[in-house]
Amino acid sequence: MKYMISDIHGCYEEYQRLLEKIAFSEKDELYVLGDAVDRGPEPIRVLQDMMERPGVYPVMGNHDYVALRILGTFRDEATADNLGSSLTRQDLLSCMYWIRDGGRTTVKSFLALEPERRREILRYLESFPAYREAFAGGKRYVLVHGGIEHFDRSRSLASYDVQELAFCRADYDRRY
Repeated sequence: MKYMISDIHGCYEEYQRLLEKIAFSEKDELYVLGDAVDRGPEPIRVLQDMMERPGVYPVMGNHDYVALRILGTFRDEATADNLGSSLTRQDLLSCMYWIRDGGRTTVKSFLALEPERRREILRYLESFPAYREAFAGGKRYVLVHGGIEHFDRSRSLASYDVQELAFCRADYDRRY
């Protein structure tokens, strides 16, 4: 069976209940259409579960993208206590805006990890594609987090960048 979900936003317990409810198994496919992190209490735990579970296919969401960009600027020795001194002024400003938009729990749980586990999380986030294709019922589906900004039939999917697929909103009056 194929399943799709979006915007888990660090809600690990609810995510687990969903997997139990659908009796998710290794034979199934789960497409996570972005925003696995931020806002909820356990975003890193959500990512760790997704990493270890076969059949889970993530797509980059705007929150995942921002988390990757900002967490990637942290040095291995960064902690909650020395974060301000471990970032450039611009990175610190970006981090503060992100924290206000729900990134606080992601930063806190990321900084609690050992450096090697941090690198694993970053590598995993880096692996998220901007879109995926799935087939079901004889139809092809393009899976994105947001929409397809600047959509043009003559343009290949691969030519769209993550901002055009993860940061925009879908136009439901348009046929893509």
